[in-house]
Amino acid sequence: MNGTIYINGVIGVDCEMIDVVRQYKSFDSPTAITVVIDSVGGYVDTGKRIYNYLKSLDVEVTTVAKGLCASIASYIFFAGDVRQMYEDAEIMIHLPSGGVNGTAKDIEDYSKEMRLLESELADFYTPFFNLDNTTIQSLLEEETWINSTTALDMGIVDSVLVSQKAVALFDNKKENKVKNEMTKNERTFFNVLKNLFTSEPVNLMIQDANGDEITFPDLEDDEVPTVKDGETPGSMAVDAEGLPIEGERTATNGDVWVFVAGELTEIKKAEDAPVEDAPVEEEAPIDVQAIIDTVINGVTAQITAQFKAENKALKDEIVSLKKLVGSEDVESNPTNQNNNTTSKSTSNYLTGVFRS
Repeated sequence: MNGTIYINGVIGVDCEMIDVVRQYKSFDSPTAITVVIDSVGGYVDTGKRIYNYLKSLDVEVTTVAKGLCASIASYIFFAGDVRQMYEDAEIMIHLPSGGVNGTAKDIEDYSKEMRLLESELADFYTPFFNLDNTTIQSLLEEETWINSTTALDMGIVDSVLVSQKAVALFDNKKENKVKNEMTKNERTFFNVLKNLFTSEPVNLMIQDANGDEITFPDLEDDEVPTVKDGETPGSMAVDAEGLPIEGERTATNGDVWVFVAGELTEIKKAEDAPVEDAPVEEEAPIDVQAIIDTVINGVTAQITAQFKAENKALKDEIVSLKKLVGSEDVESNPTNQNNNTTSKSTSNYLTGVFRS
């Protein structure tokens, strides 16, 4: 089994050491590994750790430079036992860059570390380029770009890969076949387009109910086809292939056009199917008198109920008043003993009034 590991983007940001390990661990007992690299570079420490990890694997490792393999990504590229490169890819090598803030001693210490790293990188690249160390130092200082042809000539890569390329090429051998396979709509569109850019008279062309063309070569676009009448010939018609139309063709309005050897001999008119009127539901007549009676009965019942309620209230009030007057008459007797006649006549008067 051959597994493939992808290293893309910025190393140490988009691709960490753990990403490479996870990809390798996802394979079930691989016998070989292909590492495809397309990266602008990144952090030196991360790149060196990835290189050491690939070198520690017990399987053959093939590295492939695709697109751009720059800076520390090119360092990883040389971990391959077999190195390949796409023909449109590039490898770039240069000196590392960085910066530090602090005292003069801090800056001096950092500068010493950078010098050591530059020397280490020169020693690393030297055996792969088959050049002396001084020349490699110069290539690193100048930021050197290497295409696939140069890489192959220098022995940096073992082989150059050719990408699959899309081809847009006219094949005249297929021209006739393409024409024969044109759809009806395509032929119609082509003919309309051709007529649009020609100064010659435009022949009358119509389409039947199936979308097939009916062209009348002897008629112009604004003329009307004629049916054979006795000795008078009918209009001649051909199909999309230029052949005389034979048999019946159904027009878009339902008429049937009959052709004999291309000549229009008859037009059978479509019979209009009778349209049945939808049944109309008759509305029941409105009984005005019933409505009036209902309203009157309702109003009468309401008035009657209201009258009864008011009458009952009035009677209750009279009864209460009678009780009140009788009570006052009894209580007034002890105080009116000197005028019995007057008190009695008053009581009789009130009693007569409330009993009527």
